[in-house]
Amino acid sequence: MVSGCGSRSTPSHAFVIALDAEWGSKLAAHISLQLSLQSVDVIVANNGTGASLPLYTRYLIRHGRREHMQIGNLAMAGCLLSHVQAWRRVSGWAYVFEEDAQIEPGAMQSVSQLLHEIIWLNFSILMLQARRLEATGAIRPTGPLAATCDSCTWFGTRGYIVTEQGALVLLSHVDPIVVQVDSFIGLVNEFDDRFHLFWTQREVVGNIRPFASTVWDGCVLACFGATVHLACLMLSLIICIIVVYKQKKN
Repeated sequence: MVSGCGSRSTPSHAFVIALDAEWGSKLAAHISLQLSLQSVDVIVANNGTGASLPLYTRYLIRHGRREHMQIGNLAMAGCLLSHVQAWRRVSGWAYVFEEDAQIEPGAMQSVSQLLHEIIWLNFSILMLQARRLEATGAIRPTGPLAATCDSCTWFGTRGYIVTEQGALVLLSHVDPIVVQVDSFIGLVNEFDDRFHLFWTQREVVGNIRPFASTVWDGCVLACFGATVHLACLMLSLIICIIVVYKQKKN
Protein backbone atom coordinates (compact mmCIF):
# COMPACT_ATOMS: atom_id res chain seq x y z
CA MET A 1 0.00 0.00 0.00
CA VAL A 2 1.16 3.56 -0.67
CA SER A 3 2.59 5.16 2.44
CA GLY A 4 2.21 8.81 3.33
CA CYS A 5 -1.21 9.18 1.70
CA GLY A 6 -3.09 10.36 4.76
CA SER A 7 -6.82 9.72 5.12
CA ARG A 8 -7.74 10.75 1.56
CA SER A 9 -8.53 8.06 -0.99
CA THR A 10 -6.97 10.20 -3.73
CA PRO A 11 -3.84 12.43 -3.84
CA SER A 12 -4.18 15.92 -2.41
CA HIS A 13 -1.29 17.46 -4.35
CA ALA A 14 -0.50 17.91 -8.04
CA PHE A 15 2.18 19.25 -10.35
CA VAL A 16 1.34 21.03 -13.61
CA ILE A 17 4.07 21.20 -16.27
CA ALA A 18 3.75 24.16 -18.64
CA LEU A 19 6.11 26.28 -20.72
CA ASP A 20 3.97 29.33 -20.06
CA ALA A 21 3.71 30.05 -16.34
CA GLU A 22 0.50 32.08 -16.70
CA TRP A 23 -1.26 29.28 -18.59
CA GLY A 24 0.09 26.80 -16.05
CA SER A 25 -1.40 28.82 -13.18
CA LYS A 26 -4.81 28.94 -14.86
CA LEU A 27 -4.76 25.21 -15.48
CA ALA A 28 -3.58 24.58 -11.91
CA ALA A 29 -6.54 26.54 -10.50
CA HIS A 30 -8.96 24.64 -12.74
CA ILE A 31 -7.51 21.24 -11.81
CA SER A 32 -7.50 22.13 -8.13
CA LEU A 33 -11.25 22.78 -8.22
CA GLN A 34 -12.05 19.67 -10.24
CA LEU A 35 -10.04 17.30 -8.04
CA SER A 36 -10.49 19.12 -4.70
CA LEU A 37 -6.73 19.44 -4.23
CA GLN A 38 -5.01 21.08 -1.29
CA SER A 39 -2.17 22.41 -3.41
CA VAL A 40 -0.93 22.49 -7.01
CA ASP A 41 2.60 23.48 -8.00
CA VAL A 42 3.38 24.80 -11.48
CA ILE A 43 6.63 23.57 -12.98
CA VAL A 44 7.88 25.78 -15.81
CA ALA A 45 8.77 23.24 -18.47
CA ASN A 46 12.35 22.72 -19.54
CA ASN A 47 12.77 23.23 -23.30
CA GLY A 48 15.96 21.18 -23.40
CA THR A 49 18.34 24.13 -23.57
CA GLY A 50 21.55 23.29 -21.75
CA ALA A 51 20.64 19.62 -21.30
CA SER A 52 23.62 17.29 -21.01
CA LEU A 53 22.95 14.64 -23.65
CA PRO A 54 24.93 11.55 -24.73
CA LEU A 55 26.46 11.56 -28.20
CA TYR A 56 23.90 9.19 -29.74
CA THR A 57 20.98 11.33 -28.53
CA ARG A 58 22.68 14.39 -30.02
CA TYR A 59 23.12 12.45 -33.28
CA LEU A 60 19.39 11.65 -33.42
CA ILE A 61 18.47 15.28 -32.77
CA ARG A 62 20.72 16.36 -35.63
CA HIS A 63 19.82 13.66 -38.17
CA GLY A 64 16.30 12.58 -37.15
CA ARG A 65 14.76 9.56 -35.46
CA ARG A 66 12.87 6.59 -36.88
CA GLU A 67 11.55 4.95 -33.73
CA HIS A 68 9.06 6.20 -31.14
CA MET A 69 11.29 5.71 -28.13
CA GLN A 70 14.08 7.88 -29.47
CA ILE A 71 14.55 11.54 -28.66
CA GLY A 72 14.28 13.60 -31.83
CA ASN A 73 14.63 17.19 -30.61
CA LEU A 74 15.62 19.24 -27.58
CA ALA A 75 11.98 19.74 -26.58
CA MET A 76 11.60 15.99 -26.06
CA ALA A 77 14.66 15.91 -23.83
CA GLY A 78 13.27 18.92 -21.99
CA CYS A 79 9.95 17.16 -21.52
CA LEU A 80 11.65 14.29 -19.70
CA LEU A 81 13.64 16.74 -17.58
CA SER A 82 10.42 18.58 -16.69
CA HIS A 83 8.84 15.38 -15.40
CA VAL A 84 12.06 14.70 -13.48
CA GLN A 85 11.51 17.99 -11.61
CA ALA A 86 8.10 16.72 -10.50
CA TRP A 87 9.41 13.27 -9.51
CA ARG A 88 12.03 14.83 -7.25
CA ARG A 89 9.31 16.62 -5.29
CA VAL A 90 6.76 13.81 -4.85
CA SER A 91 5.90 13.07 -1.23
CA GLY A 92 3.57 10.15 -0.58
CA TRP A 93 1.88 10.35 -3.96
CA ALA A 94 0.88 13.08 -6.40
CA TYR A 95 -0.78 13.87 -9.70
CA VAL A 96 1.38 15.06 -12.60
CA PHE A 97 -0.30 16.88 -15.49
CA GLU A 98 1.06 18.35 -18.70
CA GLU A 99 -0.24 21.70 -19.93
CA ASP A 100 -2.69 20.22 -22.44
CA ALA A 101 -4.42 17.91 -19.96
CA GLN A 102 -8.20 17.96 -19.93
CA ILE A 103 -9.81 16.55 -16.82
CA GLU A 104 -12.87 14.56 -17.84
CA PRO A 105 -16.20 14.98 -15.96
CA GLY A 106 -16.42 12.83 -12.85
CA ALA A 107 -12.62 12.46 -12.72
CA MET A 108 -12.32 12.49 -8.94
CA GLN A 109 -14.82 9.65 -8.55
CA SER A 110 -13.13 7.71 -11.35
CA VAL A 111 -9.71 8.12 -9.74
CA SER A 112 -11.05 7.04 -6.36
CA GLN A 113 -12.53 3.89 -7.89
CA LEU A 114 -9.33 3.15 -9.82
CA LEU A 115 -7.16 3.49 -6.74
CA HIS A 116 -9.53 1.31 -4.73
CA GLU A 117 -8.96 -1.38 -7.35
CA ILE A 118 -5.14 -1.21 -7.48
CA ILE A 119 -4.03 0.28 -4.16
CA TRP A 120 -3.12 -3.17 -2.78
CA LEU A 121 -1.16 -4.15 -5.89
CA ASN A 122 1.93 -2.10 -5.00
CA PHE A 123 1.44 0.25 -7.93
CA SER A 124 4.14 2.78 -8.81
CA ILE A 125 2.34 4.80 -11.46
CA LEU A 126 -1.24 4.99 -12.68
CA MET A 127 -1.68 6.51 -16.15
CA LEU A 128 -4.95 8.45 -16.38
CA GLN A 129 -5.26 8.15 -20.15
CA ALA A 130 -6.86 5.04 -21.57
CA ARG A 131 -4.60 2.51 -23.25
CA ARG A 132 -2.00 4.13 -25.50
CA LEU A 133 0.75 1.57 -25.82
CA GLU A 134 2.43 -1.20 -27.67
CA ALA A 135 2.42 -4.26 -25.48
CA THR A 136 4.80 -7.14 -26.11
CA GLY A 137 3.77 -8.87 -22.91
CA ALA A 138 0.37 -10.15 -21.82
CA ILE A 139 -2.07 -7.41 -20.78
CA ARG A 140 -3.73 -8.26 -17.47
CA PRO A 141 -6.88 -6.47 -16.33
CA THR A 142 -6.81 -5.91 -12.57
CA GLY A 143 -10.58 -5.56 -12.51
CA PRO A 144 -13.22 -3.64 -14.46
CA LEU A 145 -11.34 -0.32 -14.38
CA ALA A 146 -7.57 -0.81 -14.64
CA ALA A 147 -4.98 -2.99 -16.36
CA THR A 148 -1.25 -3.68 -16.38
CA CYS A 149 1.35 -5.59 -18.40
CA ASP A 150 4.94 -6.74 -18.03
CA SER A 151 6.38 -5.21 -21.18
CA CYS A 152 4.85 -1.95 -22.37
CA THR A 153 5.87 1.00 -24.45
CA TRP A 154 3.56 3.75 -23.26
CA PHE A 155 2.26 6.61 -25.41
CA GLY A 156 1.27 9.79 -23.57
CA THR A 157 2.00 11.37 -20.19
CA ARG A 158 -0.65 14.09 -20.05
CA GLY A 159 -1.85 12.91 -16.66
CA TYR A 160 -0.87 10.28 -14.12
CA ILE A 161 -0.49 9.51 -10.42
CA VAL A 162 2.96 8.52 -9.22
CA THR A 163 3.98 7.29 -5.79
CA GLU A 164 7.03 8.52 -3.94
CA GLN A 165 8.68 5.10 -4.23
CA GLY A 166 7.82 4.95 -7.92
CA ALA A 167 9.37 8.38 -8.45
CA LEU A 168 12.55 7.28 -6.72
CA VAL A 169 12.83 4.23 -8.98
CA LEU A 170 12.34 6.41 -12.06
CA LEU A 171 15.01 8.84 -10.87
CA SER A 172 17.46 5.99 -10.37
CA HIS A 173 17.36 5.25 -14.13
CA VAL A 174 16.99 8.69 -15.70
CA ASP A 175 20.66 9.29 -16.56
CA PRO A 176 21.76 9.28 -19.32
CA ILE A 177 18.86 10.75 -21.31
CA VAL A 178 18.35 8.35 -24.22
CA VAL A 179 14.56 7.93 -24.65
CA GLN A 180 11.53 10.17 -24.32
CA VAL A 181 9.51 10.25 -21.11
CA ASP A 182 6.62 7.90 -21.94
CA SER A 183 8.92 5.24 -23.36
CA PHE A 184 11.23 5.68 -20.39
CA ILE A 185 8.40 4.85 -17.99
CA GLY A 186 7.61 1.71 -20.01
CA LEU A 187 11.25 0.58 -19.97
CA VAL A 188 11.51 0.99 -16.21
CA ASN A 189 8.32 -1.04 -15.83
CA GLU A 190 9.78 -3.82 -17.98
CA PHE A 191 13.25 -4.08 -16.46
CA ASP A 192 12.95 -2.99 -12.82
CA ASP A 193 10.91 -5.37 -10.66
CA ARG A 194 10.33 -2.60 -8.09
CA PHE A 195 8.26 -0.57 -10.56
CA HIS A 196 4.67 -1.37 -11.53
CA LEU A 197 2.78 0.46 -14.30
CA PHE A 198 -1.02 0.52 -14.40
CA TRP A 199 -3.46 2.43 -16.60
CA THR A 200 -7.13 3.25 -16.65
CA GLN A 201 -9.38 1.48 -19.14
CA ARG A 202 -11.69 4.53 -19.21
CA GLU A 203 -10.40 7.98 -20.10
CA VAL A 204 -9.85 10.24 -17.07
CA VAL A 205 -7.53 12.77 -18.73
CA GLY A 206 -7.96 13.88 -22.33
CA ASN A 207 -6.23 16.47 -24.52
CA ILE A 208 -7.59 20.01 -24.88
CA ARG A 209 -5.21 20.92 -27.71
CA PRO A 210 -4.65 17.91 -30.01
CA PHE A 211 -1.32 17.97 -31.86
CA ALA A 212 -0.43 21.40 -30.42
CA SER A 213 1.17 20.68 -27.07
CA THR A 214 4.40 22.51 -26.35
CA VAL A 215 5.64 19.61 -24.24
CA TRP A 216 4.95 17.02 -26.96
CA ASP A 217 7.00 16.79 -30.14
CA GLY A 218 4.07 16.13 -32.47
CA CYS A 219 6.19 13.65 -34.44
CA VAL A 220 4.36 10.68 -35.90
CA LEU A 221 5.32 10.31 -39.54
CA ALA A 222 8.95 11.14 -38.76
CA CYS A 223 9.06 8.14 -36.43
CA PHE A 224 7.26 5.72 -38.67
CA GLY A 225 7.95 7.30 -42.04
CA ALA A 226 10.10 4.43 -43.28
CA THR A 227 7.36 1.93 -42.47
CA VAL A 228 4.67 4.11 -44.05
CA HIS A 229 6.69 4.55 -47.24
CA LEU A 230 7.36 0.81 -47.50
CA ALA A 231 3.68 0.03 -47.04
CA CYS A 232 2.74 2.52 -49.78
CA LEU A 233 5.32 0.98 -52.10
CA MET A 234 4.01 -2.54 -51.49
CA LEU A 235 0.42 -1.41 -52.02
CA SER A 236 1.39 0.28 -55.30
CA LEU A 237 3.11 -2.89 -56.49
CA ILE A 238 0.05 -5.00 -55.66
CA ILE A 239 -2.22 -2.60 -57.56
CA CYS A 240 0.12 -2.68 -60.58
CA ILE A 241 0.17 -6.47 -60.58
CA ILE A 242 -3.64 -6.61 -60.45
CA VAL A 243 -3.96 -4.10 -63.30
CA VAL A 244 -1.44 -5.96 -65.50
CA TYR A 245 -3.13 -9.29 -64.75
CA LYS A 246 -6.56 -7.94 -65.73
CA GLN A 247 -5.16 -6.41 -68.93
CA LYS A 248 -3.56 -9.70 -69.96
CA LYS A 249 -6.72 -11.61 -69.10
CA ASN A 250 -8.78 -9.34 -71.30
